[in-house]
Amino acid sequence: ASQQHHHSTTKQKHTINMNLYFATTTSILLGATGVPAEDASSILKGAISSTYTAISDTTQNLRGRTSHRRSSCDMYSPCPSNKFCKMDDGMCFSSFASSSSVAEDESSDTYLDESPPIFSGVCKKKPSLSVCFDGEDPQVCGCDGETYLCRQDAYYYGINVDYVGSCTPSPDRYIVNAASPNKRAITIANGSCTPGTNIQLFHQVNGDHQKWIYHYDTGVIESVACPGMVLNIDRGKNSKCVDETNIILWHESGVQWEKWMYSPKGKIISMYCKDKVLDIFNGSDDDGANIQLFQDTGGDSWNQKWNFE
Repeated sequence: ASQQHHHSTTKQKHTINMNLYFATTTSILLGATGVPAEDASSILKGAISSTYTAISDTTQNLRGRTSHRRSSCDMYSPCPSNKFCKMDDGMCFSSFASSSSVAEDESSDTYLDESPPIFSGVCKKKPSLSVCFDGEDPQVCGCDGETYLCRQDAYYYGINVDYVGSCTPSPDRYIVNAASPNKRAITIANGSCTPGTNIQLFHQVNGDHQKWIYHYDTGVIESVACPGMVLNIDRGKNSKCVDETNIILWHESGVQWEKWMYSPKGKIISMYCKDKVLDIFNGSDDDGANIQLFQDTGGDSWNQKWNFE
């Protein structure tokens, strides 16, 4: 089975170990002034943090004056390559961190849709220095599946934070309809790995053809039974993103219509078709019910809500 791109290593390049710095500088401060150790350390930390923040903010303001109009960003309007789209924790848009990630066909009607973005962020300059306080700033798991020494360290690399704490590998999981009394799951029809195979709803049978790996860094949902095969919008851009477009299994190829975002509300949202989500045809809970693309109806529409279990 394919493995998600999580790594146990922690990035440390360009990161200052502040504890070592404090140990040395505090000793000097103590010898020169006789200030109690605890007070000296606190004063020093506060001064360095304030100075670093002021320098970072001033630099960003000076450099950002000419790009004020590009301050907002979302999955359809990425930032310039020297910035990243800073979003709230858990909003993982690693594939849209910079303008270099925009699909070649970004000028299509799909991208010109006037409906509002699903989530939005602010274009932020990547910090020129990563400052982490050992024992005080917790490690974070970045949206690229890497563990970082602290939040500032992740931002240095232009990566949003998925959650606080070190990354843990995501297991192979079922994608279960949130309201199905029988916990029916997204399934490859007949367990076939043939490109173009239909995707449907079916009761759980403990088979790999019902298990998936969601790759946060690329946005693809990969089959465990068929490595390298992912959930794809049938006919891609030629589908015109119309409602009831079929969802199929296809080779991962880096196109936008195979990329998805799992929202806090349990929706699996297309990164290509604005405001379109994975949906069960006619809201059926029967085995064999078709999985399709459909307009997000908002609220708690049970036929559009999913759990990774």
